Amino acid sequence: MKNEKCRMKKVEPGGAAGFCILYSTFCILHFSFCISSAAPPWPDILIRLERSPADGGAAHVSTALAVAPGLIASIVEKSAASDDYRAVAPSGTSPVKLLARDDDSGFSLLAPVDNAEPSWPVLPLENVAGALPPGTSLTLQSAAPAPARVAGGDILHGATLLQTPWLRVHLSAGTWVHGTPLTAPDSALAGLLAGGVPQVPEAARILPAAAVRHFVRLWIERQTIARAELGIRLSHTDAIPRVLECYAALPAEIAGMHPGDVLLRIGGTDIADAADAAEACFYLRVDEPVKIAVLRGTETVELTITPVSAAAKK
Repeated sequence: MKNEKCRMKKVEPGGAAGFCILYSTFCILHFSFCISSAAPPWPDILIRLERSPADGGAAHVSTALAVAPGLIASIVEKSAASDDYRAVAPSGTSPVKLLARDDDSGFSLLAPVDNAEPSWPVLPLENVAGALPPGTSLTLQSAAPAPARVAGGDILHGATLLQTPWLRVHLSAGTWVHGTPLTAPDSALAGLLAGGVPQVPEAARILPAAAVRHFVRLWIERQTIARAELGIRLSHTDAIPRVLECYAALPAEIAGMHPGDVLLRIGGTDIADAADAAEACFYLRVDEPVKIAVLRGTETVELTITPVSAAAKK
């Protein structure tokens, strides 16, 4: 707000104007530094997130990361709007409020209740791990760091095409807190622990760092983490990403996509199977047109589709 006042106040050339320009530049550089500078040691950026249910039940504990000034991110279980949250960081304890939550992944964003400038360190979201092929060794950054290993993508579960580009990891036996970060061998963020895998006790799901960054950028730029929806249903049993259904009055049908079309490319991503398509769709943005190439018979058809919020489908 201070640099906003500087922009609004008319000043004559000289010291006052120079101060405003310098202050605005400092604010911009400070924000850039927080987002893109080298990461501080992991124990310094981890925050214990406590939720006290309004019904007086036992407090729930998660691990959180400060990912931008005034913004912390975590995986939390569903909660009531009246639940109380507090963040316990090396600098002290502060009440925080839940800003947004993605129900499919459990990913949440929270901020200080009083909008005060927090003193906790910030994780640079540019320093995230790249591709994590099966077999990659990870470290779970809990109080006692534990080893983990990437098993592979987990976007398909039984007969269901999941809505989040999960990674499945193998973990040693133990009780692990939701939201705990995992890091790659170079200490870059690999993802956040999001929960177990049904009927597979030695496995867990993590939300990849790219998805964390996607959510945070959406909030910073748009104050929303709404999921984008094309309005299609895919066959996950075919070897090819074939469209089974285009939901009525949703973007894909409106743009001219047909059942039976085979997805070739979404934006700049080549599509080989339904898992590729589901992951590419996850990173689309509401109201931002995307070019999609489909194979219809022997003809390649180029469509421009503007996704809507996933809430429109419900």
